[in-house]
Amino acid sequence: MSAYRDLPLRQELIPVWKMALEASTALERDAEAIQRRDLAARIDVLRSQALRARDLQGLAEASAELGRSRQHLSALLSLPPPQRAPLASDPLQPQPPWPFSLEDSLEWALKDRPLLASLRAQQQAQSSLAQAARSVMLPSLSLLVGGGLSGNRLAAPVLSNGGSLDSSVGSLGLPNVQQSGVAAGSFYNWGAALLLR
Repeated sequence: MSAYRDLPLRQELIPVWKMALEASTALERDAEAIQRRDLAARIDVLRSQALRARDLQGLAEASAELGRSRQHLSALLSLPPPQRAPLASDPLQPQPPWPFSLEDSLEWALKDRPLLASLRAQQQAQSSLAQAARSVMLPSLSLLVGGGLSGNRLAAPVLSNGGSLDSSVGSLGLPNVQQSGVAAGSFYNWGAALLLR
């Protein structure tokens, strides 16, 4: 249906551009006549020429668009090549029924469409990003465990004990005792923590 609606629009633009071209052509002639009498600047003539060139370009583009629309409608209607392209004023004619089922038509229309494949991939990527964004908002529980081996060695300096004992008999010397102390050991340490975010 868009081809039927597009063709009359393209066809109605042709007379509009023709009227614009006639007006800009008359304006250009008037500007040149006024400039010949030295009553207008050269810039006014150049502006009128540019306006006429723009209208001429618009008419050419509209004519080309009309031709493309007619060829497109002709291809959609499966008209044979020798037949002329349809006009917007042509009456609608009944066509034979569509020979394919709805499932076959949809499969044929969606087959080998890179744009649809790209849109599906983009939709999957956006769905994955949305799922990742939602997962960040969920609470998470983490377990941290650590352990290690520790050791130490303690060496005490040499201790010297001695002296004398005074009595009525006299001073009795005590034996000297020298001893040193060394202590060494190792142990394991570990820890665990639960983190809730």
